[in-house]
Amino acid sequence: MNEQTKNESKPLFSISGLFSDCFAPGRRLRIHILLAIFAFAFALRLARSFQIERIEKDGVQLLMMAEDIAENGLDDGFAENPRLPPLHIFLVAAGMRAGIPPEVAGILISVLSGALLVFPVFFIAQNLFKTFLPAMISAIVVAVYPNLARVAAEVLRDPLFQLFSIVAIWMLIEGVKSHKLRFHLVAGICAALAAATRSEGVEILVAYCLYCACSLAVRAADDPPLRMRIRRTLFSVAVFVVGFAAVSAPLELAVSRTMSQWHAIDMRIVSIAEAFVKYPKSELDHKIK
Repeated sequence: MNEQTKNESKPLFSISGLFSDCFAPGRRLRIHILLAIFAFAFALRLARSFQIERIEKDGVQLLMMAEDIAENGLDDGFAENPRLPPLHIFLVAAGMRAGIPPEVAGILISVLSGALLVFPVFFIAQNLFKTFLPAMISAIVVAVYPNLARVAAEVLRDPLFQLFSIVAIWMLIEGVKSHKLRFHLVAGICAALAAATRSEGVEILVAYCLYCACSLAVRAADDPPLRMRIRRTLFSVAVFVVGFAAVSAPLELAVSRTMSQWHAIDMRIVSIAEAFVKYPKSELDHKIK
């Protein structure tokens, strides 16, 4: 039997080969595997949504506000809870105007966001481990993890927030690794969308600025001169902030004439920081509460 016949007799794909450390699939097979994991995650969350007997209190509030906006406009839409970020509410309201019942729109947003989370997690893991197997296992864990599947089957903001936050982190990793500014721009956009879903999204901006400060303070042997690193870092942060502002500013403007008190940069962060400086621990606990 010649060499060509031996190669032709080998199977192109096997389950044992899939979990081998040296398994490195081609682009098409990789896409098929990722889509299969996504489809399974979507089906699992959708099936779980049919088992829910009642909507959580937070979800009811979101739906009430979305219904008010869809039917009466923005004026009094945030009267129920002025501090709530607007993105999830706007998406549910948009679904209602497209003819989708509010409960169905809220559940679909959660189910789709939770299932899409497998993609950024996969690519972050691939950056960390450099091989396909750990990245695939990471995506599978996200797909089947019970808490993630449960939350992503309910009318809650968490799945959408998790998706935008993890995509922002993925884009920052790609941007730091490649020094391409477009990744920082997309990261800023996703961080703003995360902040427009939950106020904690601004922590991505804070964490990124702290990372940049630390990276400038620590110099590796093959790093360029400090002046070049400072210039590159400032450009990256500026592009990130531009992406953040490009999304957050229009959203803030849209709700500025309503009863909403939401800001992309939560003012409570400033008050908590002041409390740490001004007050002793006994008073600090009371202020934060």
